[in-house]
Amino acid sequence: VNNVAAEEDIYAPPVAKREYRLDNAYYLGHRGQREVPSTKEGRREMLKKALMEYGALSVGMFTQSLAYMSEEYGCYTGLQYGEAYPDHAVTLVGWDDTYPAENFNSANGRTVTTPGAWIIRNSWGTERLGSGDKGYFYISYEDELLCDGVASVTSPAPENERIYQYDELGCTFWYYPGSEESTDADKNELAATETTIWFANIFKAAEADTIRAASL
Repeated sequence: VNNVAAEEDIYAPPVAKREYRLDNAYYLGHRGQREVPSTKEGRREMLKKALMEYGALSVGMFTQSLAYMSEEYGCYTGLQYGEAYPDHAVTLVGWDDTYPAENFNSANGRTVTTPGAWIIRNSWGTERLGSGDKGYFYISYEDELLCDGVASVTSPAPENERIYQYDELGCTFWYYPGSEESTDADKNELAATETTIWFANIFKAAEADTIRAASL
């Protein structure tokens, strides 16, 4: 390593305490692909089982379905996968097999014909347009744009642990070596010429601690 950061350049965030530790994450497939079983009914039962065993799930939805929300907080895009794609992450918290099909508005030339819906919790608060019933709403079992799914396995966080990290802004730029897909001219030129990248996370430990886990 030719470039070593000076001590004053090392980012040392305040010690952050967490309540839970992520021990594992299970990917629950995508539209019947890369999963068993592969039928819509089988996937539905798998998601229900994952909800019961692991709790709330992270899933993807198409935000346009909120524009079709009915007075009963039912959302249905009417679109098939390929006509549009999920663009927003939400939390799947439950289901209602008896939720009436007529509670969904017709959309994009299609109508819900069978009862049943997933119960979704959004992250937009309770006042924003399309927030549903205090942040909760229903998505029809027939909506093909409710895709993917991740179940998280957690345990209580260890006592007296220290966490070192930096991510104040979240993702700000995608970098693909050898790619020209960038809106930033300088980074675009770099990405088009370089085929190897490297990076380092540098933290100043508070004490002589033992590293128990690392993630990136």
